[in-house]
This record gives sequence, structure tokens and C-alpha cells, in this order.
Amino acid sequence: MSSTEVVLWQRHETRPLRGDIANLYPAGPGLLKLARDPADNDLMRREAAALTQLRDQVDPRFGAYFPKLVQAQRQHDPRSGIERRANLIGRLSGFRSLAEVRAAFPAGIDPRDAAWMWRRLLASPRRRPQDAWQLLAEFDELLERLYGPRTYRPFAMPA
Repeated sequence: MSSTEVVLWQRHETRPLRGDIANLYPAGPGLLKLARDPADNDLMRREAAALTQLRDQVDPRFGAYFPKLVQAQRQHDPRSGIERRANLIGRLSGFRSLAEVRAAFPAGIDPRDAAWMWRRLLASPRRRPQDAWQLLAEFDELLERLYGPRTYRPFAMPA
């Protein structure tokens, strides 16, 4: 076990954030994503490969829209002996959780901003049912009827 793995493992003592398949722990320059179930190790390995491919093949202008893979490794739990995949991802600046948005806008946000957020959630590539692309296309049609052609709208959180 490398010294990096030991340092990352020791940081797990804090209460994690909970993702779909992994717990996320603050770790130095980013977040350590650790698969909760070793059966999901293949998904974590695929995420690492996808993030590497994005970094290598996508125009750098779009790098702000996905996290940078800092490190991918196997993580051995010294207490249970279980081995899980772990991805250390860089933090994305300027991104907020939906809980933070709700706290900042207790009366609700502009429906155009809500529509954009829902669209981003629908476009999420994880565990997509076969008909999700059709659902996304129908949602885009609805948004265009309600608000006109899609345009960039900056979303600002209050200070």
C-alpha cells in the first residue's frame, strides 16, 4: 500500500457525501470517490477511463464541465479487508448543490433556470433507460415552446 493510499484512507473518518454508487470524501485537492459496494468496482474503473478520455479528447474550453481525474487506484480497507476502487477527482469551482440553491432561493428560482437544471439532470449519462434520449428531446421541445430557442443564461448565487 502506497503512502498516498494510507493518507486517503485516513481521511475517510469524516461523514461522506453520498453519490449513486460511491461515497465522496474531501481529500486534499479534490474529492475521493470510494465505491460502497465492491461489485461496483467496474463502474468506478469505467468512470476513470471516461474522465481520462474526456481530458485527452475534449476541447480544453469544456474542461470546466467535468472533473479532472487526479488519481485512480484500488483501496484496501484495513478493517474489513475489502478492496474497492477509488477515484480522486478535482473539485469543480463555482458548482453548488441543489440543497445550497434551495437555501439561497427559499421562494424558488426562475423557471427558466429550473428548466436548465432539469435538462442537465436528464442528460446525465449514468444508468440511462433506453428511452431517455426521447424524453430529453421532448423536454427540449417543451422548453422551446415555453421560452423560445435555447440561449445561455448565467445563473448567479447570492453572495
